[in-house]
Amino acid sequence: FENVVTEEERRIAEKKANLPPLSAIFSLSDFEKIAKEVLPRSTFAYYATGSSDEFSIRENHYAYSRIFFRPKILQDVDYNVDTSTTFLGSKVDLPIYITAFAGSRWADPLGEKNLQYAAYDANVMQMVPKQNSYPFDEFFEDVPEDQNHWCQYHFDTRDEMEEFIGSLKKYEAQPSVKGLFLNVDLADIGNREKDSRQRSRDIEGSKYLSSVVESGKAYATFTWKDLDRIMSLTTLPVCLKGVQRGEDVVLAAEKGVKAVVLSNHG
Repeated sequence: FENVVTEEERRIAEKKANLPPLSAIFSLSDFEKIAKEVLPRSTFAYYATGSSDEFSIRENHYAYSRIFFRPKILQDVDYNVDTSTTFLGSKVDLPIYITAFAGSRWADPLGEKNLQYAAYDANVMQMVPKQNSYPFDEFFEDVPEDQNHWCQYHFDTRDEMEEFIGSLKKYEAQPSVKGLFLNVDLADIGNREKDSRQRSRDIEGSKYLSSVVESGKAYATFTWKDLDRIMSLTTLPVCLKGVQRGEDVVLAAEKGVKAVVLSNHG
């Protein structure tokens, strides 16, 4: 029985054998450059792609580049900078969080578990995706009680939305879960042309990925009325992920939503 190694597997093995030390990584862009070299092409395309002509993803990058710092000088301050803050009442050491993401295991066999270990070690918030690589109980069985988690959820069917009370009870029973984030920008999967083009070239290697990101899937309609019902059923802070309009932020706040993620990721 001959073990056939593909050209891409040889390429990845060579790049992994020559990874630079972590001390040589200075920015997020450095990480992205190396990820492009060591991940399968279809996996990287899924991770890095925006929708359609990618105008939105470019504008997102430009938006951050338009933020300028204007430091004051000659202030009587020391160098003991404290970057800690609170997220929904949970103390974290950095004002960032690891977002929910379907597909972590395509980059590493431990997937979200690696992210969980790193988040606990650095005391940053981790948002656990509905499409976790691990079953719910398996993922949380080793999670320390003093870790901080948010859980992300979206609704594939109307029945799933109506029966959500069962999932709510599971989240509430986990000591690490401090909030629930519901996706509100998933009427359909975005038209991810670069991603789709790459998967069409690698049909066999992308079978599972294609099943996850299949376009044209009809998701359940999620409304403010549904949100009101869910909020009445849980003691967890309920938050919205994927808000794009200022007036929706105001309406969410008026309804008692505890946080929103401003995002056009869907």
